Amino acid sequence: QFATFAYNYAPAAIDDGEKDVIFNFLISDNGRSGVDNSLEMSRLQLYFEDTAGTPLTSTEINNIVDRMEIYLDLDDDLMWTEGVDTLIVTDTYLSLSSGTLTYAINHGLAGNEVTPGHTEGFFVVLQAASDASQQSLRDIVVTMKTDQLESRDRSHQTPLIGEPAVDKTTGTVSFGMSIFSDGFESGNTLAWDVTVG
Repeated sequence: QFATFAYNYAPAAIDDGEKDVIFNFLISDNGRSGVDNSLEMSRLQLYFEDTAGTPLTSTEINNIVDRMEIYLDLDDDLMWTEGVDTLIVTDTYLSLSSGTLTYAINHGLAGNEVTPGHTEGFFVVLQAASDASQQSLRDIVVTMKTDQLESRDRSHQTPLIGEPAVDKTTGTVSFGMSIFSDGFESGNTLAWDVTVG
């Protein structure tokens, strides 16, 4: 009834207080236009670990991440633009169980809709804590459990069946470490800090 595809957009580093895209993902509604109802996301799962493969605790992730946000790619350009793309949800405390964040998404939120026969793009954005650079654990790896993403009928709130999907994992992301921290370089990384894969 729906299909999901995820892409790694994570940068190598997110500086104190800054935010950036970790994943872009697409949801396709396989329903019939004019016959079936739209769908909406109902659950998203992310897995957080350190570079040694040890699952993070809630304390560890919240020490370096101020918030998680999910956006609709409103202009369909595959690039997250704050103030242009639609903010769907914000989570200011990430509660992990054995490294896994299972985030339930409320019904009827603006931007959380895919109409039958269409595909919409979404972004997972993380904002670094203002003091992330002062934490002992700052380097992490994030996996989007794409196969665990759940959707429901937006009108009747009944669960929909998703096609098998492939999880997507980032490289190492350093929180609170600017790539310009040595003071030598300066500039804007928007054109080259994204790895798609």
